[in-house]
Amino acid sequence: MKKIFLVFVLFLSVWATSACATSPRNPAQPPPPGMEEFPPSREATFGEVENDVKMRPTSEGEMRTAEIGQIIYPGGGARSGDDSRARLDLLPEKTILRIGPNSSFTLEELSSDPHSPSTRLKLLFGEVWIILSGGELELETSYGVASVRGSMMSVSFDPDGAGMTVTCLEGHCALENDVKRVEIDEGFASEIAKKGQPPSEIRPLSEEEVEDWKESTPEIEPWLQGTPMPTQEPPPPPPEGQGGGGSSSYSLTNSCEEGNWKITFAGPGGFSISLAPGESASGTLPPGDFTVTDTLEGARSHGPDLLPAGGHLKI
Repeated sequence: MKKIFLVFVLFLSVWATSACATSPRNPAQPPPPGMEEFPPSREATFGEVENDVKMRPTSEGEMRTAEIGQIIYPGGGARSGDDSRARLDLLPEKTILRIGPNSSFTLEELSSDPHSPSTRLKLLFGEVWIILSGGELELETSYGVASVRGSMMSVSFDPDGAGMTVTCLEGHCALENDVKRVEIDEGFASEIAKKGQPPSEIRPLSEEEVEDWKESTPEIEPWLQGTPMPTQEPPPPPPEGQGGGGSSSYSLTNSCEEGNWKITFAGPGGFSISLAPGESASGTLPPGDFTVTDTLEGARSHGPDLLPAGGHLKI
């Protein structure tokens, strides 16, 4: 049985923040009309381009050759050809989107709040691999909607063949349509074979799917070697005047004999931690108040409980 101790150490402190510069814009790519005076707080920027990749920065205009540093704004999109790939970086939180060959997508939504990032894509066909570094990302096809929170999900979509497949390498994912919603645990996958059919029950990832992850996302190499992925680091503190006046901390241990334990922090840039039996985690949160919800696999959730700024959570 878990024993929960909330130890709140309240103190006054003075803290300062500094603005971080985002990646420079490609001078050949001016921002869309109406955005010159109000640049977005988040950006989708090409970090790598291999072979034939085309992009449209906004919903208007024709496709043109993609280049490193170019930005896709909401409404824009990209398309890759044979043996062509690209990496799109969502800044400032550093979420990574790997785009496979013969793929096409549009960026439907990119929230302007870097402390609570949410992103929505529409995949027309092809495959993408997502390494999420905070917030939530939804990916829509004509068959259904896949979502991920913390932190690694891939989606492949072939409307003329295999249908839609979602793999969840780490964290928690979901696949849903008008018929059914399926929660996908890490290490599992689900499919929608045809439009209008419900998502399948989850199944373990195949060896081929794991190999696709290895070949397509070099960023996961430390994770494969047993080093935790830096995909859910708490984001930078909010600007002065937003949030509380102190950093909270946490010390967590899953002492149960079985069942993964998930702890979700909701606040200035919420994130989640998943612990297997015997695992521990500790760290510091950004300044501000948080609420904490924890769920043990196969059991009921507990919370949300308040963790005020400057407090310490020990479970």
